Amino acid sequence: MDIAVTGPVQDTDRERVIAFLRDEGYSQPIQAADEIFAAWADSEVVGAARLAVEEGVTVLRGMRVRANLRHRGIGRQLLRRLDEVLGTTTCYCIPYGWLTEFYGGIGFKLVNTNQVPPFLAERHARYTQVGLDVVLMVRRQVGFRQLSRFGTDLTRRPVDPCVMTRRR
Repeated sequence: MDIAVTGPVQDTDRERVIAFLRDEGYSQPIQAADEIFAAWADSEVVGAARLAVEEGVTVLRGMRVRANLRHRGIGRQLLRRLDEVLGTTTCYCIPYGWLTEFYGGIGFKLVNTNQVPPFLAERHARYTQVGLDVVLMVRRQVGFRQLSRFGTDLTRRPVDPCVMTRRR
């Protein structure tokens, strides 16, 4: 099966991918500014993920692959596309615990709640309180010039990025 990964998707493709996410049980709100990526088998959506900017930081959310097509490399293809798009952007995610090696494939590392912005630590706590086996991860590409979305060079500031996200 040939898979094509595209994104960020626009217009009617975006609506089709959102419908796929809903069909796969993803119930979280999706904002207009979120970047959505899709894996396609011919014209059928078989996988999706989204990047959301929340409180000034990028968060990978809603990664899904159709259940009967898992373990065929579709998720890895989506991650490779996200890796290209993210470049040197720091990105957080809250995946299931058994997926740490999968997300580690593009540089995500396990972190503690004191190493993420407070809103993500709170989200993680809510998820674990309802019994979800989730972990906190961050992807920081070091050795490159890292720019904020406003063009500020973050590599010259000796400040932890988690602290910077709380400043207004």
